[in-house]
Amino acid sequence: MPKGGRALMRRPDIPPGDRRVDGKTKARRRWGAAAAGLLVPGLLLGGLWLGFVIRDPQHDPLFGLTRVRNALSFYVLGGPPRVYGLTGERNGRDFRLNPSETFTVTYRDEFILHGVVSDDLLSRGVSVDIGGVGGERDEGRILRGVDLVDRAMAERGRPEGTTRLPAEPIRIRYRETAIAAIPVQAVVTPQDWLRHARASESLKERIDYLEAAIRMNPADANVRKMLGGIYLRSGEIERAIRHYAEVVRQNPEDLTALRELLKAYAAGKDDAAVIRTGERLLALSPGEAAIYAHMAFASGNLGRWPRAVDLYRKSLALDPHQEALQFRLGEAYEMTKDYPAAIEAYRAVLKRTPEADYARMALAAASLKAGKNEEAIRVYREIVKRQPRNALAHANLALALGNKGLTREEVAYDRKALAIEPGNAIVRFNLAAAYEKLKMDREAAREYRQALKLKPEDADALKGLADLEFRSGRYAAAATGYERLVKVSPQKADVYAQLGFSYAEAKKYGLAAENYEKALRFGKRDPQLRQQLADVYEKLGRKKEAIAQYERAAAAGPNDGALDVLADRYMEEGRYEEAVQTYRKLIALNPRKPSHHEALGYAYERQGKTGAAIEAYQASLKYDPENAEVLYRLGLLHERNRDYEDALQAFEKAYELNPEHVRAGNKIPRMKILLLERKMGEKQ
Repeated sequence: MPKGGRALMRRPDIPPGDRRVDGKTKARRRWGAAAAGLLVPGLLLGGLWLGFVIRDPQHDPLFGLTRVRNALSFYVLGGPPRVYGLTGERNGRDFRLNPSETFTVTYRDEFILHGVVSDDLLSRGVSVDIGGVGGERDEGRILRGVDLVDRAMAERGRPEGTTRLPAEPIRIRYRETAIAAIPVQAVVTPQDWLRHARASESLKERIDYLEAAIRMNPADANVRKMLGGIYLRSGEIERAIRHYAEVVRQNPEDLTALRELLKAYAAGKDDAAVIRTGERLLALSPGEAAIYAHMAFASGNLGRWPRAVDLYRKSLALDPHQEALQFRLGEAYEMTKDYPAAIEAYRAVLKRTPEADYARMALAAASLKAGKNEEAIRVYREIVKRQPRNALAHANLALALGNKGLTREEVAYDRKALAIEPGNAIVRFNLAAAYEKLKMDREAAREYRQALKLKPEDADALKGLADLEFRSGRYAAAATGYERLVKVSPQKADVYAQLGFSYAEAKKYGLAAENYEKALRFGKRDPQLRQQLADVYEKLGRKKEAIAQYERAAAAGPNDGALDVLADRYMEEGRYEEAVQTYRKLIALNPRKPSHHEALGYAYERQGKTGAAIEAYQASLKYDPENAEVLYRLGLLHERNRDYEDALQAFEKAYELNPEHVRAGNKIPRMKILLLERKMGEKQ
């Protein structure tokens, strides 16, 4: 009996110890073994099929059969495994990707690739790799979307309007052989461009990144402000204005954008826009000193200096410690000719900052303009003591000394200025003018020539030298100087007139007439010039043209010289009535001048108007009773009228005044005879 007290069952017809089995039993055993052999694979395959179906999201039974077949093919036949998906976790959530799907990532994503769904059920030979991030096997690693996005942006550039860029795919390998690739797309947002802009050290790249961000989100005011600031600092003013103006258009009360827009307009020298934007800012924020300062500077640029003064004062009232604004206020006062106020403004700067030599220079210059030469001299002396190499201070000190009549000191300081700055043409000119005041013409001419070597087209130096040559009687040299001057001087009429004078003195009357005519064509309105032209015409024998110029000179206004010459020319031409009218004009201008009455008498005499001639001669003698010639002519008229007594009286007085007047002396006995004959005739 077996251990445990239980007997074994056996057939009674088989003796103990006999192990033989009958045929039926063997058959049953064979069928049972076969069934078991089929059942185990069937159960295994069924389990695989069921597992594949359950794992498939769509629970497709046919897909499960395909998976079973492919798995058997992989394991039995040894072919490469097929890939059906990729599992992972992104931002705390599981995901599964089919090979036909695209994996999209943003810069904010973090993800892990857990594994590959393939025919290799144990995934022993399968690896996953995303190019450019992680390592050769990236499954199980924590990966960042920002790395994929940045790599895609770097490789694909910055195409406009693009929000999705292709990135390196997820490559699945089986024992170093690629078996699948899942596409990856990097989702690019404005924040990505902004990140790159902030990280880049290249100004151009920063601008490109920010412009790309704006194209994706035109309403992003912060990015526009960043762009505006970069453009403003890099000198691209128009682009800066465009971005700031767009921010203001979107939000008219954005104070930051308005302030920066104001600065951009100021940098671009659009002064009207500065004032317009400043007024908008003051309506929103009236207490900002900087706004008033910008508007004041713009007003000055537009020539609105009284307005600039007012705005600078308002800015200083809000922020009185702005020395630069105090200085600009002084400049604005100078432009309004309010030199005392300018002086006070500069003194205020010096009171706060005694070392501000720029303000000291401005104070001295304002004093000079105001005619306060002693104050200017005092301040300039202080400056040259502090700044011995300041050529401008020496030169201006020379001007102030010259204004006080201290010409020799003026020369000394001009020479000191030139010792510091020998190439200063203005100081050379000033020194030449100072030499002229000292009658040192040779030295003056030398300095004028030096100034012209430095600045050949300096109109002041050309005029100074030409005038000096003219006064010295070197008319040909003067004409040469004026010829150079006329090419550069805006005052062409005056220069042509001087050329005419020079050529006339040099007896080149044709050139003189030509330049006088040019002076008149360029608008010179000087009766004396027409008289000079008339004189030249006379020398050229152009009598009619000369008379025409005398007439125009006389018509231009009271001019004794022109009228006198014109009347004489009328007399020469036998135009006695015109001569009479001209002499009458002369008498109206100067009724006490005896020569005018004398000439009028002679004109009447030529007309045969004896009575009028006698009256004119008598008027002349009223102002010059000792004119023997007038007395003689008066005597002739009395003789013609047979007034022998008056004639004798006139001849006797003429001869008494001038015993050498032979004609008057010869007339005396003749008149006495005529008087005697008249008396004898009366007795008969």
